[in-house]
Amino acid sequence: MLSFISKLLQHILRELEKSPSRLFRASELKRISESDFDYLLKGKLLKYHRYNPDGDYYPCDSGCSSCNSDYQRIVGKVAGKWEAVCPDGEADTKSIPLTDDDITKYSFDINCFISNISRENGFSGKTSVLDARNKRLYFIGSKNIGKQNIGLVLVLLSNEQTSESILLSIPQRLRRYHTRIVLVPFF
Repeated sequence: MLSFISKLLQHILRELEKSPSRLFRASELKRISESDFDYLLKGKLLKYHRYNPDGDYYPCDSGCSSCNSDYQRIVGKVAGKWEAVCPDGEADTKSIPLTDDDITKYSFDINCFISNISRENGFSGKTSVLDARNKRLYFIGSKNIGKQNIGLVLVLLSNEQTSESILLSIPQRLRRYHTRIVLVPFF
């Protein structure tokens, strides 16, 4: 499994903290590390997301005045090839030709990720999502060390308002454990 020092894994976890349902373009991930991308793909941590790219948005690095506030271009087929086109047809910008990696998206399989953490660290118990509505709180497993029964959770936090209620809910959700260890990647 990739280490937490992997720049690609750090990028993915940071983005998941912002939005747990975030999708990633293959080109975005490969730009960070092609070898780590291949590793995550082979390890089934990245799942192909099937969608029709027509009408999707693509990031616009130029930040032209015609693009919306998030600097997004619209994906469409031009002469049989995928391109990112500025939404203002009158704009003095050229479209961006897109590769297959630019229109191929993946989701990160957080359940597979926490199962790997559990297995590789000798935790027992069934991994699960503890907050199905928000998908921000995951039970990784438990371990007995001495007389202490320890529960390990992963929490994806994005802001102080929601983090407080999620963190305060952990003792209630894991009351059978003497000690609770909370992994919070970056928040």
